[in-house]
Amino acid sequence: MLALFGTALGSVVVGGKALTDLRDPAALWGLAGAVVYLLGVVLVTAVYRPGPRFPPLAHEEKRMASGDTRPMEGFADFFEVSVTVDASAERLYDLVTNIEGLSEFFPSVSFKLDSDTPLAVGSTYQTRQKGSKTWVPYRVLVLDPNARMSAELIGKDPLFESLRYDHRFIPEGSGTMSRERVDYTFRYGLAGRVLNFVIGKRLVRKQVLDAHKRLREAAGRDQGPVD
Repeated sequence: MLALFGTALGSVVVGGKALTDLRDPAALWGLAGAVVYLLGVVLVTAVYRPGPRFPPLAHEEKRMASGDTRPMEGFADFFEVSVTVDASAERLYDLVTNIEGLSEFFPSVSFKLDSDTPLAVGSTYQTRQKGSKTWVPYRVLVLDPNARMSAELIGKDPLFESLRYDHRFIPEGSGTMSRERVDYTFRYGLAGRVLNFVIGKRLVRKQVLDAHKRLREAAGRDQGPVD
């Protein structure tokens, strides 16, 4: 960044000097070069601000498997929840991949698939908070039958700048552990980070944990401990 704007400052100096003697051909070339640089490099960089670029999911899984407990690259924070359910992994997977039935576990949110075709990797679905008119899109990243589902936010959300969740179903004795990791970033920059630290993370984690408890009730009503 220093190199970029240091060169830009130099271009301004060269251009300003050229303006003092436009009759000199060398000055005209200097002015033209300064204008081309400023328009072609600095302004393009300032205007074009790409969204977060996330690394491949497999890369992040390998990093986390090594014991690194930081948020996934491109996200500000994360949390995990898990419950033990007296039901098979197949039963939990069927409930969680029934997108339009997820309101049973998130009562304040409506869900709809964007296609009538069966859910698959790359499928998109929409969520909407009750009382809102705005639908927010998500895309399915991973579907491992009876074992895992992962998806990410791909549109503009009122609260989240980015979000990715990874829901796994792990056989445990006669039942199944339902475990979910959510990596996310709140919108609004510094204000969003403060909100996350003060209360936001706890509220979002509670909403997801409550959804897992409802999933447990729907699937098997197990009374095992909740992490």
